[in-house]
Amino acid sequence: MTGGGPAGGTETVSIYIYSTVMRYLDFGYGAALVVCTFLLLVAAVAIGAYFLSRARVNVAQ
Repeated sequence: MTGGGPAGGTETVSIYIYSTVMRYLDFGYGAALVVCTFLLLVAAVAIGAYFLSRARVNVAQ
């Protein structure tokens, strides 16, 4: 739609990974981006689950 806007300002991470792999055929860099994104998401979910479980324990007391 916007092509990433000015200087790629509206380009999402998934679109950036896709264009890196498909347009530039840089599979190694694309795979590294996917792994880093996955690890960041796992960390965010783990932190959220920790605080959610802590909040449930405090409510039960």
